[in-house]
Amino acid sequence: MKDNYTYLSKFILLFFINTLFFCILVYLLPLSFEENDDAVMCMIASGAYSGTPDAHLVFINYLYGLVLVFLYKTFHNIEWYTVSFCGIHILSLSIIFYKFVKLNKPLLLKILFILLLYAVEVGIILAFQFTTTAAIGAFAGALLLLEKKRQYQIFGIFLFLIAALVRFDAAMLVLLLMLPLFIYEILLNKSIALKISIPVVICICTSALLQLTDNQIYKSDAEWGYYKKYNSIRGKINDNPNAKSITNDLPEGVTQNDYLLLLKFFPDGQTINLQKIEQLGKLIQRTPFVKKITNISLSRYKTELVIISLLFILCFLGEKQKKKKYFLLIYFVFIIGVLSFISLDGEVKNRVLVTTLFPVFFFLYYYSPPFRNKILAYSFVGILLFFSLFFINETNNNRKRLIGKVKYVADNQLPLMNEAKNLNVKVVPFAGDFSIEVYCSPFKVKETFSKYPIYFAGWLTNIPLNKGHFDSYMSFVDSDVSIFTKIESEPLYSSIIQKALIEHYDCNAAFVELCRNDYYLLFQFKRN
Repeated sequence: MKDNYTYLSKFILLFFINTLFFCILVYLLPLSFEENDDAVMCMIASGAYSGTPDAHLVFINYLYGLVLVFLYKTFHNIEWYTVSFCGIHILSLSIIFYKFVKLNKPLLLKILFILLLYAVEVGIILAFQFTTTAAIGAFAGALLLLEKKRQYQIFGIFLFLIAALVRFDAAMLVLLLMLPLFIYEILLNKSIALKISIPVVICICTSALLQLTDNQIYKSDAEWGYYKKYNSIRGKINDNPNAKSITNDLPEGVTQNDYLLLLKFFPDGQTINLQKIEQLGKLIQRTPFVKKITNISLSRYKTELVIISLLFILCFLGEKQKKKKYFLLIYFVFIIGVLSFISLDGEVKNRVLVTTLFPVFFFLYYYSPPFRNKILAYSFVGILLFFSLFFINETNNNRKRLIGKVKYVADNQLPLMNEAKNLNVKVVPFAGDFSIEVYCSPFKVKETFSKYPIYFAGWLTNIPLNKGHFDSYMSFVDSDVSIFTKIESEPLYSSIIQKALIEHYDCNAAFVELCRNDYYLLFQFKRN
């Protein structure tokens, strides 16, 4: 009982420290979302997008969305989407650091790895994102599965399932990267096989059940079911590096103009409908494996991967037990293999790398040998310190870029959006030309976007929430919908859209400029 109180008091202290740490960072950093996905999902959940809170967050499980909707309707002045993510981060960080502190490792090693984790976390907070939020929650939950006490494992399962609701793919990737560690521990001590394997199986099966429930909820509504399937295939096409290879081999009824606009994240959902996007998806899937192999490239993260490689090499050289040497080698190959496999049909984005880092750091910490060779020991310490400084420098550079981007948006995009409001027209940004992710604080999304009649294409193409506002390219002609775009993009893409209107709707429309500044313009199409 005394041990329980000791552990609880230490955890509460860590929770307080991390809460303070998080609040200070939120106050000091120019906090933003990493991509517009989170900003749009926040708009949907809060009601800023459609006028009423909605649980259909597309990438986040409907059940999690239901909780957010309840909170928004009950306490409507709080940005619950962002606040709930903050809670997951603070709780998860506290669990992770508690686990790192609790393990029997040298004090210097504890300090260096905790510093490294903090350095990564600061970068995550600077660019808030639902995938990395799910990753840190899933990792904290997975760590609790290694605990001996059942109540800790139960809480670990609960936290992991919350993470799976936020981003199923991220949670399962974390669990996949932790599986070798679970298996190795079981092989070392077979008496704990059931104690570890049962919670892991519960996490996998229950997460799959929650994902199936989400799919069934969408399928229960014809429009949402259509959209869910459409967006799933569209996302795989937009993220696939092989997508451009079929440009000259398109199915009947899909022109190169149509496909170019799809790849540019601005498709006409009526022209590229579900049937056609399924055909496109199947064509891309037929890409020969030999061709896919050429996509494998992790050079974007060469610094991070070189440093991780050096840390594994030092652990390998410092380890005396052959079993652990082989395990270190196998796990390193496994990590590179997972990242390479992802790159066959998609881009290894920064959030995927960050998701990978948590299990890798814990693995290096958990299995780091007691270095008897001083050169190896000093090298390991030096590389860990350098890695932390590397992430701190990256975060600082990103902070500077973000400050510049925020100012740029305020000076060049915001005035045009205000002009659209004065003109009483709806706005559909072309592709990613509108930097919604830095348009406002993640804590003020509802407050900001409730003022503007804005709708999106991209992953919101064919979403029921756009119905009656932006249904197809004909909305640019028959209603008060305007396009927000960069001036440099307009000549090419306005002509392609005009061509699509003629080809698919037999509508000859003229370009009408509404307003512009030095970098952006707002325009519509009118029938000739």
